[in-house]
Amino acid sequence: MILYFSLMIYLINLGNGKYEISKIKEPSE
Repeated sequence: MILYFSLMIYLINLGNGKYEISKIKEPSE
């Protein structure tokens, strides 16, 4: 259970990282 929870956190952080990178590549101006 703990391993599954930590995996979910890892995937969420990975998704946030990709989102931040896409924001930098495509400025919302």
